[in-house]
Amino acid sequence: MLSACNREGVAERNNHAENLATTQTQADTLPIRTLTVLSPDTYEFEINRAIRLMTLEAVELPEDERFHLDVDITFYHWQDWEDQLQSLQIRKMAGDSYDLFFLDRHPLWHYVQSGFLVDFYTLIDADPIINREDFFLNPLTAMEIDGGLYAFPISFGFYYVFVNANLPESITYQFSHYTTITIVQLMDLYIDLMQNYGHEYGHLNFFGGYSPFIDDGPRRFMESYMVRFIDMDNRSANLTDGSFIDFLYRHRQVFAKWKPTGHQFRSLVNPIDFRERTGEDAFWLAASDYIPGYALNPGQMRQPYFLHGIPVADAYGRLLISPEHRARGGSQASVCITNGGNIQLSWELTKHLMCSFTFFSLPENLYGTPYSGFGQDHRWLKSTQITRDIFAHHMDRVFWSRAYMQDIIMGRYHVIQQDVDAAIARLAMYNEMPMAMAFPFIPEDLGADNIELFNRGVISAEVLAQRLQNSISIWLLGG
Repeated sequence: MLSACNREGVAERNNHAENLATTQTQADTLPIRTLTVLSPDTYEFEINRAIRLMTLEAVELPEDERFHLDVDITFYHWQDWEDQLQSLQIRKMAGDSYDLFFLDRHPLWHYVQSGFLVDFYTLIDADPIINREDFFLNPLTAMEIDGGLYAFPISFGFYYVFVNANLPESITYQFSHYTTITIVQLMDLYIDLMQNYGHEYGHLNFFGGYSPFIDDGPRRFMESYMVRFIDMDNRSANLTDGSFIDFLYRHRQVFAKWKPTGHQFRSLVNPIDFRERTGEDAFWLAASDYIPGYALNPGQMRQPYFLHGIPVADAYGRLLISPEHRARGGSQASVCITNGGNIQLSWELTKHLMCSFTFFSLPENLYGTPYSGFGQDHRWLKSTQITRDIFAHHMDRVFWSRAYMQDIIMGRYHVIQQDVDAAIARLAMYNEMPMAMAFPFIPEDLGADNIELFNRGVISAEVLAQRLQNSISIWLLGG
């Protein structure tokens, strides 16, 4: 099935779809198999496409195995996320949950502890066609809980930082010599800038961009650094550690005059936009979904304003990834399957989603007709798909589409295959590096009030660390 995700497989399915559609009239006489799905509306096209393919395939099985697929999908807008979270919790308690849902800031760790979710490793290991080596293993490892995989990342990507080219040479020089950068290193560069050049650059915000960090910069940075002090497997936290308190002092220096930008720039393509941002932000931070292909080819940088895009890593050199949609931010798609539902059929849908989320399936729709949305901002498709053998072909189409839609038409510059090949090679190197979660598997509102008090200067770093230690330790123990 996964081998059909290549260009030839998609074309073959498209050409055959019309014939299959005529057999769909048999569906009324076939046994019905039902799936229930919960998803952000962001993924509507890809989910519907996967379901159409499954429906057509179901009526082409051997006669005694054919069935009619009935899928009940609940799509929600990001503004309705909290209502959907509460609804899912109620259905979980009632034993009538969705068969499959997309991870979207759900309390994944507690779901696992309660036995609510299926371990994808058991499904992969029992599958007669595929095995773990078919996938990039590092994002799977990063998402493990107690050795199991309970959220399957259909795609994954990293966070990249660019430096304002107008900063003093001593700052840009230091930045350019990092191959990856940690949150602490980035904060230290900003502190150095303010201490040594504050008279000239004191008006600059720490960073701008487009990522989950932008929605609430101070809290997001703190949550990301907290990961290394929380041991989910052993149900313990060590947030009173001196190095975390030292981080909090840095945090206060960096965010003392933090002001959200009020808007987010999604790409580094338009030089006019970013010429203006050089007077506002010291750094530009974005999820992989919103970086242009040339950012992965530093020898071919195309605009002179924000330079040297490098991934963000943790203190151990592991690249930070986000496993979920996160409204208005990082948008890697991850799927969860619930116990008690139609597990095997949900796994079949997951495998079809791996195909449906590939970029090169978009130029034609199910019946071979050119897809009108080609080149639109299907941003998760610009991340790496989890299936290893489609990577190079997928990314070649991704980067060429970006070049075509945003660069060649705009007349900014000419893209050559050498640029694309270099970008793919660099991303391939990143894909084989160790990875870690950008945010811990804890509720977003846990400790939020105390973090706000700290950011306003009401409580000290030591008091915040102790309060976080108390609340997170209680939560880990099920309190």
